[in-house]
Formats: sequence, C-alpha cells, structure tokens
Amino acid sequence: MSTQHIYQLTDRLRAVLNIEHDLYAESPRSDENATKMWCWHRNYDLGDNDRNKPSDHIPSMEELKEVLEQQGEKLHIAKPLYLYDHSGITISTSPFSCRWDSGQVGYVFLTQSDFESDCPYTAQNQRHWWADHILNRETEIYDEYLTGQWNYAHLEIQKFTGSDEDLEEDNRTHNDPNWETQYELDDASITDIDAWCLHLAQMALERWLQKPHGDAELVAQVKQVDISAVTSQFIELRLPEPAMPPPPEFMPIPQLDRQVPTFA
Repeated sequence: MSTQHIYQLTDRLRAVLNIEHDLYAESPRSDENATKMWCWHRNYDLGDNDRNKPSDHIPSMEELKEVLEQQGEKLHIAKPLYLYDHSGITISTSPFSCRWDSGQVGYVFLTQSDFESDCPYTAQNQRHWWADHILNRETEIYDEYLTGQWNYAHLEIQKFTGSDEDLEEDNRTHNDPNWETQYELDDASITDIDAWCLHLAQMALERWLQKPHGDAELVAQVKQVDISAVTSQFIELRLPEPAMPPPPEFMPIPQLDRQVPTFA
C-alpha cells in the first residue's frame, strides 16, 4: 500500500512525498546502537548478532552481570525482553498478559563503557533518565521493525513551468504535466510518517535552495516559506518530536523496579 502527500510551498513549487511499506527493511540491530540486545529463541533469530553473546540462555540479571565481567565489561543497567508470538511477533521490556504465547527471550542492556561514551548528560538525574529512556526507545524501534511498521519515503521538489491559466486549472486537478521534478530525495526506512513528511520536506527544500537557479523570484519566495506552517492537502501535519526528548532540568531519581537493577 502506498500513499501520496502534496505540500504546496509556493504557487509554483511543491513537495510531493510518496510513502510505501518497506518490505526489505534491514533490522535496526544491524546498525550502531547504544544498547546491546541478547536474545535466545529456537524459532527466531532476534536481537544483536554479537559474538560475545553466550550460546545458552542467561537465566538471571546477576548471571548476565557475571558473564559481562568475565568479558571485561561492567553492567550499568538492564531490562528483560519479552516476546509475544501469535500471528506475528512483538517484543517489549514489559511482560505480556498471555502466558501461553509469550515469555522472556533475553535482555536489553547498557554496559558501563557504552553508557559513559554515549550518554550526552552530566547531571546525575538526567544520566539516570537517559539510561532508562534509551533501553525503552531502542526496544520500541526494534519492535516497530518486527511488527512491520517501517515505511519507505521518496520525495520530489516539483516546479510548475506552465502558464498562470494552467496553474489555476492544476489547482483543481493536481495532475498537470507542467509540474517538473527539480530535486529527488530517497530516505531510509521511517516509522513516524507525519514527522518524517515534514522532516524530508525541510531537508529537500534546503538542498534545492543550495543548487544554482535561474528563477531568482521563485528562490526569493521559497526562502520566505515557513515549512512548519505548510499544510498538506491530505494529512494534518504535526511537528516532529526530537529523537530523544530532553529531560526536565530537575527530576528526582525514581525508585527502580526490582527487575531493573543498576550496577554502576
């Protein structure tokens, strides 16, 4: 299934975004991640392809800590991973209600060295918040991949080259051949479609403006466009949330659940 979104930037310039379900998305665990994800399952190859992961399932957090210490690492924080397997699979750091089709399959964790190198904060309460947040967020991203929520986006910046009369007609039909592609942008898999529609439009417009253009009047108009205020003719735009929302300036360190120990 595919959808198309059109963003009218000026009378003679628009962004056209085509979104399709990504059937060939690569696992986000094949990229660089802050966390490590060790899983064991007889039917599925889950989590990281990590040569340091033991072949046998680790039954407890304390044993996970011991295994890492044997490898010269120190465990900072860890959470158990649970899998629900019924007409598809989904993964979470919280247990599922169905005990027949779900169970623990592994752990998502931060080593002390990865925490020290990747955490962007210095305040203790913010560092604690970030560690918990990154475990949850990277698990959510992996779950979006497992449940088929990733999409592929192709965006074009199109310029209208016809007459004013043709432009008035096109405003009613949206399919006039006088719209010519000026710039194309392919992006990797996306999950939050609304946010990425706006992000891609911003990025493509910025790159288009960097190219040499003969139409100085059009370029001047584009530079005045507030992309965040552009409304789509097909969806209601929402401003993209940052990949990692900042923590509050002051946040008391919460009491940790017994299943989420820290070892730092």
